[in-house]
Order: sequence, then C-alpha cells, then structure tokens
Amino acid sequence: MDDTKIAVIGLAGRYSNAEDIGIMWQKLLDGTDFHVWGEYRRDNLAALYINRYAKIDYLEYFDNEFFHFTPYEAQITDPQQRILLECCFETLENAGYADISKKQCIGVFASASLSTYLLHNILSQKKYNSNEINYNVLISNDKDFTATRIAYKLNLCGPAYTVQSACSSSLVALHCAYQSILNYECDAALVGAVSILIPQEQGYYYKEGGILSKDGICRPFDDEANGTIKGNGCSVVMLKRLAEAEKDQDRIYAVISSTAVNNDGSAKIGFTAPSVEGQAAVIDECIAYSKIDKSKIDYIEAHGTGTKLGDPIEIKALYKVYSNVDKKIPIGSIKANIGHLDVASGLTSTIKAICMLQAGIIPANINFKSLNKEITSKVPFYFPVTNKKKLLTHIGVSSFGLGGTNAHVIVSKYEKKQRPKSQHDMYMIPISYFRESDLEPITKQLIANLNHHLGDIVYSMSIGKRKFKNNVYLLFRNKEELSAKLMGKDYIRSSRYRPSLPVFGLEDYRSFQYLFPKYEELCKTAGIDNVSIDKQQEYFSRHLAWIRFLKSICMLDAEDLTFVKRLDQQLWDLADNDESFLAMSCYDEFFSSIPVGIETALTEFLNFIGQVQCISQIDFKVLYKDLGWEHLAITKYPYKKKRFWIDVYEKAKNVAQIEHLTSRDEDAYVEMILEIWKGVIGLEEVEVDDDFYELGGDSLLLIAVLDKINNRISTKLSIENVINFNTPRKLAGYLSNRIAISNNYTFISKIRDNGPSAQNIFLIHPAGGTTHCYKLLHKYLDTQVEFNLYCIDLPQNHSNYPTMESLAKLYAAGILNIQSVGRVIIGGYSFGGNMACEVALQIQNQNKGIVIDHVLLFDSHPPIAYNSYQNQIINYNKVFFVMLANYLQLDANYIAEGYQKGTLQDELMLSLKNNKKLGLSLSDEEMIGFFDRWVYSHKLLKQHQFNVKLPMDCVIFRSIENEDEFILNTLQIKLYQKQEWEKYFDGNVKIFDTPGNHYTMFSDSENVKELANVVKECYMQLF
Repeated sequence: MDDTKIAVIGLAGRYSNAEDIGIMWQKLLDGTDFHVWGEYRRDNLAALYINRYAKIDYLEYFDNEFFHFTPYEAQITDPQQRILLECCFETLENAGYADISKKQCIGVFASASLSTYLLHNILSQKKYNSNEINYNVLISNDKDFTATRIAYKLNLCGPAYTVQSACSSSLVALHCAYQSILNYECDAALVGAVSILIPQEQGYYYKEGGILSKDGICRPFDDEANGTIKGNGCSVVMLKRLAEAEKDQDRIYAVISSTAVNNDGSAKIGFTAPSVEGQAAVIDECIAYSKIDKSKIDYIEAHGTGTKLGDPIEIKALYKVYSNVDKKIPIGSIKANIGHLDVASGLTSTIKAICMLQAGIIPANINFKSLNKEITSKVPFYFPVTNKKKLLTHIGVSSFGLGGTNAHVIVSKYEKKQRPKSQHDMYMIPISYFRESDLEPITKQLIANLNHHLGDIVYSMSIGKRKFKNNVYLLFRNKEELSAKLMGKDYIRSSRYRPSLPVFGLEDYRSFQYLFPKYEELCKTAGIDNVSIDKQQEYFSRHLAWIRFLKSICMLDAEDLTFVKRLDQQLWDLADNDESFLAMSCYDEFFSSIPVGIETALTEFLNFIGQVQCISQIDFKVLYKDLGWEHLAITKYPYKKKRFWIDVYEKAKNVAQIEHLTSRDEDAYVEMILEIWKGVIGLEEVEVDDDFYELGGDSLLLIAVLDKINNRISTKLSIENVINFNTPRKLAGYLSNRIAISNNYTFISKIRDNGPSAQNIFLIHPAGGTTHCYKLLHKYLDTQVEFNLYCIDLPQNHSNYPTMESLAKLYAAGILNIQSVGRVIIGGYSFGGNMACEVALQIQNQNKGIVIDHVLLFDSHPPIAYNSYQNQIINYNKVFFVMLANYLQLDANYIAEGYQKGTLQDELMLSLKNNKKLGLSLSDEEMIGFFDRWVYSHKLLKQHQFNVKLPMDCVIFRSIENEDEFILNTLQIKLYQKQEWEKYFDGNVKIFDTPGNHYTMFSDSENVKELANVVKECYMQLF
C-alpha cells in the first residue's frame, strides 16, 4: 500500500442556512444560494448598498458547561472559535475518537478570520475599550490561540498551531496536517477553519474595482461575473494514515492522495494579484506527488471567486497543466452557492469534493450562463449547469491566498472493502451523557437511525464516545426489541455492587470462540486446537483465555470485581504470567461449571460489560475486533446552549461612581464581593462560602476581581489577599479588620495570618518604599513557620516626615495600634533594618506593655557605614541605573549604554523597556516615584545619628556575595562587617548566611527560596 495516502475519517461543518454537512450537500444538489436579502435601503446610498448576507442561526448561543467555560469566558470568546470547537468535537464523534477523557496523539491545524466580534461588539463597551490590555479578551479572540484552545479543551496532544495565509489558509492547514501525519508527529489530525463576519445581518457597499459583487451574486467563470460575496461558515475534517484507518475499522470518507503549497513570489503585477505561473506550479507539483495520471482527474473544484481578473488567470493556470489531456474536465466552485468563506474556503471546497466522490454526482454551477469572454472556449474544461451523475475517482481542489500562497489537494474515492458482518443473539448498547436532560435527545436520535445493521449501530454507539459520569445501557435481541426499549426508556443502570466476573461452562466457552475473534485468538495462544485434549485441561485453558480476554477489554483491578470462583481473583492478577499456571492443578474446581447455553451466557456477559462501562472504561475496539461492524455517525451530542453575547449598545455598569466603602460593616463587604464575583466569573448566583477557584476562577479573573474590589474600598488589597481569603465571607472578614487599620495606617498590611495566638512580625520596607520582597519571602516560607507577618510600606505623604525619627514615630504608632501588649519582632531589609532599630527604640521609650523580642536585619549596613564620609554631593541619577541593574541581575554596562541624554524619566523607561528580562510593567510615573522614594530613604540614613544600644536580641541575614563597590563608593557607604552591629545591641547577635548579594538575595527567586529556608531554620532555633 502507498504509505503517502491519508484517509479522511471524520467530517463536520456549520454554514449559513445549513447546520451540518448533510444539509449543505443537499442544498448544493438543489442549486440553493445560501445567502439572504435584507431590507432595501431607502436613502441616497441605496444604489451602492448591497444588503445581502449569510447568517448562521443561534450564533450567540453556546454550551459552556459541556466545554468547561465559565459564563464570563464564554461571553468574551470569539463566536468563531466557539463554533469551531463545537465542530471539532463533532468531527471526533463522527470519526469515533470523542473519548477525550484520555490523551490522544491527535494534531490540530486551524485557521480563523479576524474577530469582528472583538472589533464590533466587545470594544464598543466602555469597560473593554481602554488603553489597558485585557488579557482575558485578547486570549479569547486572538487567532493565535485557535488551535491550542481546541487541543486544550479536547485533550489532544499532537502538534497544535494556527495556520494563516489569507484565503488559502485552511488548505495550507490541510497540507500541514498531511505532512505531520506522514512524518509520524501525530497519529491523526483535526483540520478546521472558520470565518464568520459579525454583525451577520449586514450587507456591504459596492466599490468599483473591489472584489465584492456589484449585485450580490457570485458567478464564477461567467461572463457577467462582477465579484464575489462573503459567506459565513465552519469546516472540519479528521485525517489518519490510510493503512491504520483500515486496520482500526474506521469509517473512511475519502483519501487525500497528495497536497502541495507554494508562493507566487514577486513575479506578478502586485502583492494582491494572482499569478498564472504560481498556480500552475502548485497544481503540477501536487499531481506529480500523487503519482496519478492527470488524465484520471475527473473534476476540479476551483478557487473560483467570480472576479473579472481572478477567474481567467485561474483557467490559464489550469490550461498550462491540462492542455495535453485528451478530455473535457468539469469545473465548479462552491462560492457560487455559499460565498467566499475566506480562510475556510479551501477546506469547504474539499468537503464538497468528498461528498461528490461518495455520491457520484457533480452539482450544477448555479449563476453560470455563458463563459467569461476572457477565457478561450478551446480550454479542455466545461462548466456543468445541471446536476450530473458520474463515476468520480479523483478530484483536484484549489485554494489561492491573497498575497500569493497557493495550495492544491487531490482527493480520491475510497474503494470500500466489503466484509461479512457478524450476527449475534444478544446485543448491548451503552449510552453516556453529561446531563440527565441529555439522555432523551440522544435516545430520539438513536430511534431515528435504526435502519442500519444492528452490529453497526452497536459499534457506532460504543466506539470513541466521550465518557461522562452518567451511564446506562440496553440489552436486546433485535431492532424491534431495541426500538421498544428506547421508546419505553427501559434503560439498565449501574448496580450498587461490584460487577460479578462471569464464568461459564466448556460448551459456552467453545461458542464464545466463534462470536469474538479476540477470544479465539487468545484461545489459540493458550494451546487450543482441533486435536482432542483432556477436557479438564481444555476447560482450564479456555477459562484462562477468557480471563485474559476480559482483562484486555476491562480497565479494572481485582478489587473492583466480585469473583464467583475462589481462584479467579488469583487468575485475574496473574493472567499474563504463563509460568504461574503451569504449576497449578486446580482443574477440578473450574471444570465443575455447568454450561448455561450461549444466549444466556451472552446475555450475562454483555450485562457484565454494561455494568463495567457504567463505572469504568471498556475497550470496545478489542471486544468487537474483526466482526465486520462499521462506525457510523448515528448520534451527535445534543448541546444545551445558552445565550452568551455582548450586545453592541449595552451599557457597562459604572462602578466608578459608587462611593468607597470605609466602614467595618462586614455585611456590606460580603454584598460587594458577591456582586463583583458574579460579574467577573459570569454567574447568576454565588454563595458566601463558595471557593473562587471552584467556581471557575483563574489567575486572569483574579486580577479583574482585585481591580474591581480595589476601586471600591479605601485601601488596597494584594493578589495574595484574594488568594488566601478565597471565599466572600473570608475576604469580607479580612477587609473589615483591614479597614480598621487602614483608616489611619494605610501603609501597614497583613500578608501572613496564623491566628490571634501567633506572634506578630513587622517588616519595614527597603529604600524603594515597597514591600514586594517580603511577599516573595512569604510565598516560599514553610507552613510550619507559624507567625503573623505585617508589611510596612512607605506612606504616600512621606515628605511630611523629614527625619528617621519622625517617620519611625509614625511606624511605631501603627504597630502599637495593632498590638499594644505582648512580645513582637521588628525588622527590615537594607534601609528597613536601620529603620527597624529606630522604631524599636521609639516603642521601648513609649510603651511598657510591649516587649520587642528580636530585631531582624536583612543585610542592613550598620549606622556607622553611612556616617564615615564627609558630606559630599551624591549623583543619585548616575548610581540608580547601576543599582537597578544589580537588583534585576542585568549587565551594568548594557543598561548604562541603553540610556541617552534627556530627562530622568526617559532614561529610566528606555533602559527598562529595552530589556526583556524585566518581568514588571511600570508606568513612567511609577518609575519616577520609585526613584524619589529611594533617594528620600537614602538621605534619611545619611543624616541619621544612632548611637544607642538596644536591650534586645538581633538576627542578621547576611548575603555571602560582595556588594558592588561602585554603588557603595558613589553613595558614600563605607563597607563594615556585619559583626559591627554587635555594638548596637545589648542582647545576642546571631548571623545567618544567605545566597546572593545585597540585591539578588531578594530579586532572584532561587535565592529567595533559600532565604526562606534560612528564616525557617532561624525560627525553629530562636523563636
């Protein structure tokens, strides 16, 4: 067999006025135009406005629960991508590979048009139309995520990427999938494309020289052709290597014999112009690769847009290829009926070709009357104007993209191999369904499709169906009994007990050998043949083969089953070990089984299979191997859709006008949080104890929640707050307590809460004024470190505090507001450690009810280090960049070269934005603020005199790497050993070494993880 042949094993589609491929094909045979006319415009532009369009019904509806979308996610996702996802699942169902509970090495090659839903609907809303990027909206509408979203939602693990080359996109995607399968990158592949223009019920203005039709009619190759018309639709096919599709008993619709792709290059009059040479070359290459004589091509499904320029060029290219063929080849284009489906046009043409090969009918070219005068009548082609029956073997399909990427595919008829179909006395059909309400529509579909062979019906309902938590099955002897049980809803459901392993007599086993080829194969492996052997040995061998047969189809362990025979459980566990049975002499027990007759045995066996499939998985392909039964598209899953749509003129809620909540009323916060969660996640109801992530929240929605809450309260929450307090009740309680503090001390926040009995630690910001570094430390701290952690940020009105003493007094008051008695720990990183010493002194002087256990210094320089230089002017602009480079672990020379003369703002932003290592997004104003706070803090240190000894213990976390000498010298900081701190404490001074330097100990995540371990060690030893 030619290993370059790829089978088409699944199809699905959705088009204007045609909800599936079957309806679409019938409309083609009926000569239907899929477009509709809108109302005639009665204004001065009426002559130019063509109110003709294609409409897909119920576009705004989607089954979000089935595909695990939150309501919010469903609402903002491009309807194109929603429909494509639906069609991809339908294609898997159609092919018999819809069991997405297990990973499948299936590739996804997809194309989509620009999201006009984003442009027309979403961005019309004030809440989305801002300068800030909304990543939820971006990810839900950008074409880049088309294929990967499908792979994620359907659990497909082959290559997944979006293919875009304008009009030829989907045929190029087919080419990519074809090559990927041939290269064994995947076992099979979905190829899908969608193009839907929103709003759907909208015409267009005709422009002279444009590609759109002057009268709303597409006439490919006709002399009256004056342009194309836009269509709306979605097409998906599933491909698989032909040899493997035949081996796996897949339904094969057609065969892809070859594909080819090229580009015109620059040898044409303009970028958007087509090229005779480019089109002819790609068709020639495709035919050569297929090894099919071009005289065997029976039909050409052309690109055929119906434009005055494009059609003659396409025929000239075809003439270059087929000029020496001694026959007239029929040509057509589906665009006359369905319009131009943009990126989906090539794949839709391919599906038309597949339908033609199966039906042996060439549909009429509607709207064709006489050949375009630019096309010579001597060409070896004709354009059928009536439906024509014809034996079709090979069809060429073309698709040419604006910009010059050309694609051609040869689709061939599959000669189905007829095989005898086994007949059984009893059958079983399993039905798995998502919602209880889904069972009835599945049943109705099944009742409507009982005109097939019973074995085919059983096989189609068993193979490759998606497994859900709800499962039933039916046992029946014939179609009449099946129909009666379906009509009467006589389903069998799972029992409460473990399925009982069926054991039969010798004659039953002999009969089973002829019913199930897999069992026969295992019997032969066990040594059973026509030669007479001892019946006890024969029985045992057949029984062992039976156990192996059941194990090969049932995904169960021994503890999941009930065993009638004492040794069956041992046999189940050791069934694959031949040697373990050679020593067993237990034939008597097994041979005592009495035959029950094949119909009874088969009924009992199928009932066992039905019970197992209710609680686990059955490999029906193994069970029904070589029975000659075929997979048919008998049912497709009945989606339960709801409307998820952003209307164009819907006004967004103006939350900015709501007054800030500043009271401690916890009920008010609960009400606010419930309102915000409902809006962001898109739920009608949320309970006070619902978990954010269990409701469908994710990291992106979390950011939206945080933003909305912070717009409504007088303080600011962090992401960690919302993560830690993950229900409305918990978050409201936290907010209520937080507001009590924030009304006066908004610069203090609690980021670690281990309850009222845990010791409080207050960490003061470093020179930059923020406490982000402590939040990273908290993230990596072990849960065994059971203290409450408060962070003290530099207040916005810090300019009101010109000295270390005055600022320390404010911080001390904030700490005493939270804790006025008991033991407390104060500390900080760099500047924060120095400030902690001054705060400790102020608290000791102010309050006798609180005791400071320890002061924690994270690589802080002793006070003398700042007072060792005579006062000189410090160039803070100069050193700031080098300090920043150290903190971000960037090359100092690189960042210095990156900025040019100009304002400080320009220098900062240029050097930061030009380096991709920076994982932050700071505005210009924020960066200037950061610089100002850093200079302010350093000036406080330089003028501060601290000459006392504190009556408490001290812990120093010392970085092991040297600090940059340029920074120290420029800032006029003299380097002293950390032991110098012993002069400032009466208590014990303990030093712990940590990795990194003064900056990277907190900026490098690995260093922070190690620092967290050191803090834990310190905590276990001292606290």
